Amino acid sequence: MARMAKTYFPGVSKSLAINLAKATSAVVVDMAVKSDQYVPEDTGKTRIEMKVDIPKLNVMWSNEYIEHIFWGIDMNFQTTHNPKARSMWTDKAINENIDDWTKLYADAILNSF
Repeated sequence: MARMAKTYFPGVSKSLAINLAKATSAVVVDMAVKSDQYVPEDTGKTRIEMKVDIPKLNVMWSNEYIEHIFWGIDMNFQTTHNPKARSMWTDKAINENIDDWTKLYADAILNSF
């Protein structure tokens, strides 16, 4: 019995690591896509320069005013180019999609066994 457990758990562990890595990559990319739809787009520069760094689990939007744009400091967002534009766009995406992302991770764990 101990021998069976010894051979079984390493396989599950390896499968779990692979499945969680795939799920993490999928969630990070989906977070970027779902968040980006709320990024203000007066010139489009912030959305164009968005970068996804999967190994570091980062999604980055950059421009010289990014803190003001993200936090909405002294900003009146125009909705001409993007009717969904808002500050703190990642929070909006998280609130709308957390259940889907959680399910993706749960499925990855369950599919490891």
